[in-house]
Amino acid sequence: MTSKTDPPREPSDELELDFSIADLSDAADMAEMEPPRPKPTAKASDNAVNRFIQTDRHGRDRRRWKRFTIEGAIVMIPQTAFWRMGKTSYIKLGPVKNISMKGLAIHYVEKNQKLLGKAATLSIMFPGEGIIVDKIPFRIVGNVKVADLPDDKEVRNLCVAFERLLPMQKMQMEMFIDTYGNELGD
Repeated sequence: MTSKTDPPREPSDELELDFSIADLSDAADMAEMEPPRPKPTAKASDNAVNRFIQTDRHGRDRRRWKRFTIEGAIVMIPQTAFWRMGKTSYIKLGPVKNISMKGLAIHYVEKNQKLLGKAATLSIMFPGEGIIVDKIPFRIVGNVKVADLPDDKEVRNLCVAFERLLPMQKMQMEMFIDTYGNELGD
């Protein structure tokens, strides 16, 4: 018995296409479509700021921003001296008691109050690192006597609110708190 089969074909240079003209028009329509857009997510900067916001406030605490302690951080008052050819020099005010993205508390000795009255900005310094955030505009929100010292001097607790921080200052402050800060508990 012999079976009838197609004779073997010789290879050809022609391509066999297995689609129709309708398939081509669908492909053209798809090419004109916009790719699907990703769903909006929270911006990295939003998350960066949110980690500093206090979510659960207890009792009389009205603060919106989390506070952190930073061992060794020092507040300096920048001064530009004419005789130093306009170069900035820094005078130590005192150690940082606590800090947030919107302000800080400082312990200082009253002898520096004369400097404080003239200061429009402050700087934060960390030993071994130098000035971390420079020339932060501020306003005083509290200045309370904490202790008496000999020679009629006082230790005072100064609370300041930061005025408008530049974007670079905000970034430096965030990095500083992330690197060295320990969140204050209630």
